[in-house]
Amino acid sequence: MKSIYRSNEITVRLLEKADEVHLVQWLSDPAVLQYYEGRDQPHDLERVREHFYRQEDATSRCLIEVEGKPIGYIQFYELEEDERNEYGYGDTDEIIYGTDQFIGDVAYWNRGMGTKLVQSMVAYLTDEKLARKVVMDPQTWNVRAIACYEKCGFRKIKLLREHELHEGQMRDCWLMEYDKEEWRMDLRYPIGTFEHTGEITAAQREQWIQDIAELPERAREAVKGLSDEQLILPYREGGWTLKQVIHHMADSHMNSMIRFKLALTEDTPTIRPYYEERWAELNDSRDLDIEFSLQILDALHRRWVALLQTLSDEDYAKQFYHPGSQETTRLDYNLGVYSWHGRHHVAHITSLRKRLGI
Repeated sequence: MKSIYRSNEITVRLLEKADEVHLVQWLSDPAVLQYYEGRDQPHDLERVREHFYRQEDATSRCLIEVEGKPIGYIQFYELEEDERNEYGYGDTDEIIYGTDQFIGDVAYWNRGMGTKLVQSMVAYLTDEKLARKVVMDPQTWNVRAIACYEKCGFRKIKLLREHELHEGQMRDCWLMEYDKEEWRMDLRYPIGTFEHTGEITAAQREQWIQDIAELPERAREAVKGLSDEQLILPYREGGWTLKQVIHHMADSHMNSMIRFKLALTEDTPTIRPYYEERWAELNDSRDLDIEFSLQILDALHRRWVALLQTLSDEDYAKQFYHPGSQETTRLDYNLGVYSWHGRHHVAHITSLRKRLGI
């Protein structure tokens, strides 16, 4: 069994002979076929073998597992010359990958698994395969898939008319593109989005804990010398003010530490979501001196780090359930999220200062 990568509870591994029974089961289900091959294309064992096992090309065909349970299929491949020309990439030598996937176990639909899968595959292709772009071509009627891809940073590039045969008709498709450099230059994400694939090692945890320990001082340094007028500047057009960013970090990190404690003392607790954008509009977030939230961060992070440094591997494997995203998250993964979260918001402030020269 050759694993391609693991990300949180998702494992993507190369397809094996024994997996053909899962493919037959999934591709005999009209609910699945509607979104993949078409309901007029059910797959028996022979067709699965022809379609997935006897192809002689460079495509990597993989099974998706969640906590060891097979739930779907994903494939990825570097675009060849004919596809590059068709999609409009014929004049560039950038590394560009395509991917296709489906969740075959319908019990895992509407649980945020598609988003997690696409995000993890994009991270793998950009980090490990050095892809500059990742592309997909969903049919235009498949609004659920398109919304998922847009959530993961893809954007519509080109309408491909009558591009794919589906249930007896040639269907229009959208060419959708994730551009690694454009996404990372987005002012909303000055250091990029949080992306991690593979095992989370003890060394990685130590680095993330160090980031959390250093966050209060980094935040204080980021706003050092700013006037009251400068603190009410938005970090981007339509974004929060610098004052709101500081107060948000205090709000968010208080919630996160509580979630850690709930997961450590209960069995996969359901955490309490909150509307961060509404909290940011309350008077204390808009008007209060940021020194109060900087002091909260100082004290909170001292306690948080003291806790984090005592946790075992078994502790970090504990989880909580978020009813809003309908996702279960391990504590070691959430540690990484909050290492990123603090650096992300500090970069909102420092990048604005750099752009404005203040």
